[in-house]
Amino acid sequence: VQGVWAGARRGLKVPDEYWQRVERHWIRQQQVDGGWGYIRREGMPKTQTYGSMTAAGLATMYICSNALHRRRYARPQAPEYKPIAEALAWLDKHFDAGHNPRKGVHYYYPWLHAMFRVGRWGGYKHFRGQSWYAQCLAEILDRNTQRDAAATEELHELGWLQKPGYMAATAAEALGWIATPQAEQVLIASFSKLRDFWDYTFNNGDHDWLRGCHSSVVHWRIIEALDAIGSQQVHDLVPDILRSVPIDPDRALLFESDSYEATVARIVQRSGMAVPVLESCLAVLGDPDARPQDGLLDAVSASPPATEVKPHDRETRAAQIASVVVLDDRSADRIRAALNRYRPLPPSRKRSWVCFFLARALGKVRDGRSVATLLDVLRRDPTEVSLGLE
Repeated sequence: VQGVWAGARRGLKVPDEYWQRVERHWIRQQQVDGGWGYIRREGMPKTQTYGSMTAAGLATMYICSNALHRRRYARPQAPEYKPIAEALAWLDKHFDAGHNPRKGVHYYYPWLHAMFRVGRWGGYKHFRGQSWYAQCLAEILDRNTQRDAAATEELHELGWLQKPGYMAATAAEALGWIATPQAEQVLIASFSKLRDFWDYTFNNGDHDWLRGCHSSVVHWRIIEALDAIGSQQVHDLVPDILRSVPIDPDRALLFESDSYEATVARIVQRSGMAVPVLESCLAVLGDPDARPQDGLLDAVSASPPATEVKPHDRETRAAQIASVVVLDDRSADRIRAALNRYRPLPPSRKRSWVCFFLARALGKVRDGRSVATLLDVLRRDPTEVSLGLE
């Protein structure tokens, strides 16, 4: 029926007799409670109604009503179309985003598909006083982020484990477009329950040796959505958000922040946590005047794993996070002082990375007072090759 309707909307000539036959069939099958079951055979007094069939029946009634009765029911004073009114009452009584009403886990995704058609064609946003769309997306997000696809024996590098991650990411993106307070709360709650981001990158095809080097599509779509909404309620999520930033040394030494880092910076700033985060980073880097906040020291210094390129040490990770979250030059003097503390150290991986990230931070905030220091680094300091080729 949906296929014929799609064709009709694109110019296919469909005789009224077809829509009349469809309408008669579905009205004949509708039960006294307003819902539908799979089929009521001749001689059967009734059949068990359930969610996916009722939503499918209601969607079909919308199509038939539009095809046959749109002029009659397009007036404000028009009487209600009884099959639709009774089906809506059934859904308002039984709707549940977590399972297919009266079928449990069976036909769950057909239930969601049919509900989407009901919402799209009927314009209904709420059942049982709740946003059905946001609730269904929350279920998709939760179900697909909590599944440990890596526990299977499938070969992840061929992409066979990607489906849950991309379904969850798509749901998160849709919630960002909805942008209601309920959608915002769903996104916040979902992010707090995510596993380590490298679990998702592994499932999406990353080699095990590079699991901490690339951002997770699920984490990315959630923070992107929260940023688009302009959320100011992520204060408690900030430690988890910081831990979700990949180390990414495999991409080369790039001055520019990537999209994930730039989005994290905006979210942290909007949360009011930028100063405590930066203070915690400077504390790890040995600033005697730093005032770290409880719970943030570990968040700013914990490195993701990366077998091939190796995890960052605590100080390097703190320097990276500082370069991510800083957006103005108010702390430039202290960042420059940290850079000058590390410059005299013997050549080492730690020294190279810390100096790079701190220099990156100074360039990011366009601190003119740091130009002389940065030029001196280029003229006098050892290069990365000074510590040998690993």
